[in-house]
Amino acid sequence: MSIPNINLVNITKKAYEGYFIFRWSKRNIISDLSLDIPSGSKILLEGKNGSGKSTLLSIISGINKPESGKVLIDGKNLYNDIRLLHYYRRYMCGLVTQSPSMIDTLSIIENIKMPLLFHNKLSNINIDKQISYLIEILGLKEFIHRSINKLSPGQIQRVGIARTFISDPKIILADEAYKSIDAESRKVYFNLLSSEIEKGKTIIIVTHDDLWKKYLPWNIFSTIKINDGIIENNNSNEIVDSEIVELINQMKLLKNEINEIMGINYENKLLLDKYNKSIPSLIKKVKIKTRELYLSINSPEGKNKFINDMDVIDKLMNELISIHKKIKGGSR
Repeated sequence: MSIPNINLVNITKKAYEGYFIFRWSKRNIISDLSLDIPSGSKILLEGKNGSGKSTLLSIISGINKPESGKVLIDGKNLYNDIRLLHYYRRYMCGLVTQSPSMIDTLSIIENIKMPLLFHNKLSNINIDKQISYLIEILGLKEFIHRSINKLSPGQIQRVGIARTFISDPKIILADEAYKSIDAESRKVYFNLLSSEIEKGKTIIIVTHDDLWKKYLPWNIFSTIKINDGIIENNNSNEIVDSEIVELINQMKLLKNEINEIMGINYENKLLLDKYNKSIPSLIKKVKIKTRELYLSINSPEGKNKFINDMDVIDKLMNELISIHKKIKGGSR
């Protein structure tokens, strides 16, 4: 199964007030929330404490059924299909939490292996290699014989990170997992996330600060702000608009420069060689960038506008390709 599209439709999640048997009312943690998460999206969830960010991640991860609404995985209702739910949680989705739960009676390695208990898509050789790799880079090697209840919160967090990445999930949900780990482990954690971004996986990060921007390509992330269980605003379309304008301007500038050079019968072969290399490079960049931009748009209106803007970009790309062929053919 490829990386799926995720659609949240009118999600509401409630919680009891009070303690134990003295619980008297419910309040909405998430209120009638809808959100489209296309395959390969990179999303940053922002909001104050108690705004519903962690609850939203748990709903997306398949471990917290909402009171109402639907979580659609490629159009199928996740919480109404037990086989899909098991498959999704087993093979598709990995959740890095702020305070990972461990089984005290198991060793570090056994805790890391827990997601693989019913996983039949990885060989034992690959599993052992991956565990050794994660234990090494996360600085857990010297603690592998120590029981879980003898580990510090930061060490337990590192075990939780290893447990998330061991099954190679296609969707990674990260809930401020770097708070309790040291600077070196934090760098390793973000490097792991960065490698998953390069693979085109869906990444959703919850954060309160900008520390992650030191390690990850922040400009490909859409920012979604949540306040009291409601999406406050979504600035991804504005970001996309400005970046599309920048792409178009770069293409127009290059086209005008080349036309000017060719129009006055420039004989400088070095200049033509320069543009012979720069045109394919720019076109490749535009193709990669436009895919990233499309994946970062969360509203149907934004997607429609993007498609209209692509007509302009396609026209410019075709003109540049035509010029490139002329340069390669020796024409002026």
